[in-house]
Amino acid sequence: MSKEHLARTQLRRANFIISGFLLLASKVYAMSLSAVPQIEPVQVETLPSNESNLTKKQKIVDLIICICLVLFGGLMSGLTIGLASIDRLSLEVDSIGNPKVTLMCKRIFPVIDKHHWMLVTLLLCNAGAMEALPIFLDKLVSPVEAVVFSVTLVLIFGEIIPQALCTGPR
Repeated sequence: MSKEHLARTQLRRANFIISGFLLLASKVYAMSLSAVPQIEPVQVETLPSNESNLTKKQKIVDLIICICLVLFGGLMSGLTIGLASIDRLSLEVDSIGNPKVTLMCKRIFPVIDKHHWMLVTLLLCNAGAMEALPIFLDKLVSPVEAVVFSVTLVLIFGEIIPQALCTGPR
């Protein structure tokens, strides 16, 4: 088979899969519209914006969790940039004649050889940490402040600083 024929075959398969998925999604959506039960609204008591029933110990635990989530998200962001930018060939060249570098290369090659798995794992961990952050911040401050703090912390400590540190001196 020629490369062109193989590419056309793969494209046809991808189109078939995508059209099947879209058809299935439209059927599920149509079924969900016809099967929506009527639910009466429930009255829920809410606390005023800055009042909470958390003890001082619970607030400290939530604050520590927030700090850990920001640091973990920053670590995942930095590792994403750092590990994705590693060039295997230059590592192989550097490891020739240096047993210490050879040992380090043997440890890192299995990780960077499966770069899709590495990237998905790091991005899911980062997203999980960054999405959990407002949940814990919401317990400590008002919802608007939680969103503002979350966005600011994620931007500075979860993206800018880790990427600046992990890209190196270039």
